[in-house]
Amino acid sequence: MNDDRTGSSFHLAGDMEPWLGILLALATAGLAWWLYRLETRKGTVAPLDKLLPLLRAVAAGLIVMILTGPTISNVSEKGQRGRVLVFLDASKSMSIKDDHMSPGRKLLLAERHGWLPKDQNLLDPALLDAADLLAEARTGLSEGLSDPTADLTKLKESFAKKAEKASELLSGKEYEVSTTPERKGVLYHEVWKGIPGGSVTSLTNHPKFKEGNPDSTDYLTSAESPLNVGDDFGRRIRGIIIPPESGDYRFSVSADDECVLRLNNAGENPENAREILKTQGTSGPIAFDQSKRYYFEILHKEAGGDDFCKVGWTLPGGKLESPIPGKHFRVPSYDSPPTFPELRESMRAEVVKEARSLKKGTDDAAESTMRAALSKLAETALSYENRFRATFEVYAD
Repeated sequence: MNDDRTGSSFHLAGDMEPWLGILLALATAGLAWWLYRLETRKGTVAPLDKLLPLLRAVAAGLIVMILTGPTISNVSEKGQRGRVLVFLDASKSMSIKDDHMSPGRKLLLAERHGWLPKDQNLLDPALLDAADLLAEARTGLSEGLSDPTADLTKLKESFAKKAEKASELLSGKEYEVSTTPERKGVLYHEVWKGIPGGSVTSLTNHPKFKEGNPDSTDYLTSAESPLNVGDDFGRRIRGIIIPPESGDYRFSVSADDECVLRLNNAGENPENAREILKTQGTSGPIAFDQSKRYYFEILHKEAGGDDFCKVGWTLPGGKLESPIPGKHFRVPSYDSPPTFPELRESMRAEVVKEARSLKKGTDDAAESTMRAALSKLAETALSYENRFRATFEVYAD
């Protein structure tokens, strides 16, 4: 649709201030009128004796007004004006992607300031609204628990009501769920049972291992397996190793039956890992950079009898650590994240339903037991609050 507009305007665009130009124009006009009036008094007939000085005064005033730059503008617009969207960036980096402010926060600020078109539904803030409700419920519960005279039943009901509202906000929603962040100080431990043979190849060639579905998983706090746990099984222990200093490291392995140590001494990609050492002995020097992270993996196979595996290292300065302690390891998320409906239902079960089911007992320990349960509930709510915020960042990005 065309929208033609035309308009005129007058303004003073000169170097001289308008008030000063007007004052000088009036002064000049007054002086010119007075001088010419003296001349016209002598022999000039009326009404020219007054008209001529007036015309000369106006001319002199207009000449001075030229210094103020009088301008008349005539603007004509044809067609429809374009629309410009302005987004707020408080990161001070002038970059689209930066470490100072996440894309989710930028979009949220734009939405809250009304800079996103309402009719296009560019942003769904339900995840953040639910996280804010959980934060409000959790904060209220924690503050209430700090009061020794608080009514715990009322605290529980208030918490459950807000958590229920947060769950309802997310009903029917579908988002890509963020993966859990990496864990510090541990290695990921996977076990496959019912696999005969005492060599690592009998594990890696087995269909169960190739499918990638272990019978059990847990985390270890060092590069050492549990001792004597069974027969005919295989395990994989893996993670990211971070060297405490730059230089040459020597790895050592001891195991029963067979154990293989695999490393990617160029980075974190497990696809580029290679065999460094097998079963017993010490490796040659392996150069590590303190500023980098490296993929680390132990494969262990047990047929029968005693079973264990352990990996140590000698640091560039000569210090021996055996087994390598967990402080040098990180574990990325190897598990597939749940779907968003599964995450929401998990929150309902662990937060909403758990809160509704809590009842204060009548024995002497009822007060402390109820407080402990509510405190644990607040911690669970915090974990889901953080998970919703992280999922919003994935959605916004």
